[in-house]
Amino acid sequence: MVSDSTTTTAGYPQRLKRGLEVAAVLTIFALHAGLRVPGVNEPHYLGKAKHFWNSTWITGDLFLDSADTHQVFYVTVGWISLFSSLATFAWLGRVVMWTAQAWTWTRLTRAVVGRAAWAPLSAALFVAACQHCQMAGEWVIGGLEAKGFAYALVFLALEFVVRGSWNRAGITLGAASAFHVLVGGWTTVASALCWIGVDRRRAPLKKIVPGIAVGGLIASLGLVPALSLTWAAPADLIHQANVIYVFQRLRHHLVPQSFPPVLVMRFALLAAAWVAVEWTLPCEPSRRRLRRVVIGSLLIASMGTIIALVTAGRPELAASLLRFYWFRLSDALLPLGAAMTAVALVLRWRQQRPMVANIMTICLITVGGWHLADRTTAQLATPRPPADAADKVTDYEAWCDVCRWIRQNTPPGTVWLTPRLAQTFKWRAQRGEVVNWKDITQDPADIVEWWHRIRAVHGTVEGGLPRYRETLAEQGARRLGQLAAQYGADYCLTRGEPRLDLPLVYRNRTYAVYRIELSP
Repeated sequence: MVSDSTTTTAGYPQRLKRGLEVAAVLTIFALHAGLRVPGVNEPHYLGKAKHFWNSTWITGDLFLDSADTHQVFYVTVGWISLFSSLATFAWLGRVVMWTAQAWTWTRLTRAVVGRAAWAPLSAALFVAACQHCQMAGEWVIGGLEAKGFAYALVFLALEFVVRGSWNRAGITLGAASAFHVLVGGWTTVASALCWIGVDRRRAPLKKIVPGIAVGGLIASLGLVPALSLTWAAPADLIHQANVIYVFQRLRHHLVPQSFPPVLVMRFALLAAAWVAVEWTLPCEPSRRRLRRVVIGSLLIASMGTIIALVTAGRPELAASLLRFYWFRLSDALLPLGAAMTAVALVLRWRQQRPMVANIMTICLITVGGWHLADRTTAQLATPRPPADAADKVTDYEAWCDVCRWIRQNTPPGTVWLTPRLAQTFKWRAQRGEVVNWKDITQDPADIVEWWHRIRAVHGTVEGGLPRYRETLAEQGARRLGQLAAQYGADYCLTRGEPRLDLPLVYRNRTYAVYRIELSP
């Protein structure tokens, strides 16, 4: 009895320390991700999740009615929307997701550096590097969506990789792929390259087949819905959709020639610094495995660059290959590797050069603290949530006002012509849209339809070149009536000027709501 009590008493402080470490990482992730709702992608993904569980919530919306690709996320998390508002749904999901990420990050840090209490510093460095040294726009810690849970599982899988537990790693990577097939899939490829380079003799294939098999079965929950999007689609339609998806909508994520040079330079400098420091550290098995995974992510990105260069001038071939987000994983894992390497360097110098180690620790804390302070200050300086940024919504207060009026005073089930870049109309007004720029669909037929609608509703030709109109009001009453007839719209929400010869039902300082009466 005495022995049991002693063990329990001794274990409690250790569990408390670990809990406090996770809580500190959770706080860092929350400060980085932002404390305003909705985040950039939350109207897109959470609206889809709510519609998955309640198809009558909004009707007649092209995006919501299109194919569902993140079904594991919708099934496991989306049900919360049945009992809460979208904002509450976002917050509950964020807390669960960030906690999972903080817990798995803490485990990974301990596995890599072999010490407790260093996860908060590595987390602060990681989010700072993710923010300032990515080149393709990838983020890891952010608003609620499937990708966040996938990365929590990636952290856990990398812990198993670092420890050489390949069966556990395979199962966990399968779960990550089920939530987000590309995040989990590319991490699986990088981990496989690590296994080939480090552990194929220590852990031969026949020993890790159980983990691969179970992980593959779990991953099929995310892979099959993604593959099914193109099973029945004609080849020419698939090629057309790929070109639209890659070169019209998401080239800033997918086409390296479109990446801002300053971001590419920062990424390259971080990679060079990581390589220079990493190779000065002792090559322990745990560090060697993580190193190989990070190198694998860089090789994947290099392959994407080669594909982009070789297929230049052949858009259909380029789009069919570049649509797989070759640069996503390196944007996440290079900052991860750099953060772990920085902490490992400090721990090594603490034994050999304590004074240098203390100075470096202060510098690293300053870097992480500066980033978090900058993010927090920027958030407090504006009442706008990220999804309603100034480049999306000109007048935030007026936008919230008109959406609230629409929700309270217009019939549910109506379909609306809305501003092209605004992405919170469904979130705030809870009405269907003909089209907006953010909500691109995923299946080929609907991608092509989305593009036709974008050009028809918001596009024009000026001087022989296509461009987008500044506001729907520029289309004029006659053209808006034609568009409403074509796409089944009942109302138009646009800027108040120029005024339209249509029935005006509401107006505030910036926006106007018109009812579109269709003639026989």
